[in-house]
Amino acid sequence: MDDDSYGALCNRVFGVSKGIAAAGLIVDKEHLVYKTNESFQLPEDRDRLRHMLKQSYIMINEPSANEDFFGKVRYVMIHHETYDVFLFKIASDPLKILAVVANPRQYDHTELVEAITYELLSL
Repeated sequence: MDDDSYGALCNRVFGVSKGIAAAGLIVDKEHLVYKTNESFQLPEDRDRLRHMLKQSYIMINEPSANEDFFGKVRYVMIHHETYDVFLFKIASDPLKILAVVANPRQYDHTELVEAITYELLSL
């Protein structure tokens, strides 16, 4: 996949729910291709953003150590006060993570996860 394909994936994922504030593909812990709505702001501080991207790898890879017991990790969800963050592994490439930020009052959890999973299956 190249940046155009990443961008197309972000656009498709962004369109699955009106509750999505941002969708981004994190590549190699530092490169980010994303789409956001007009009210969602990424950190302007590049070091802060880079740290957040690295955190995403930790949050999804740590539970993966228990896949032999619980099964494959499909996604990890973090519930913050104002947004929910979903992290999805890209099965074909472990160095890529799809991050989706959603307003918790504007989406249905099951519908959102199913729609994003369907998009990822098309890769």
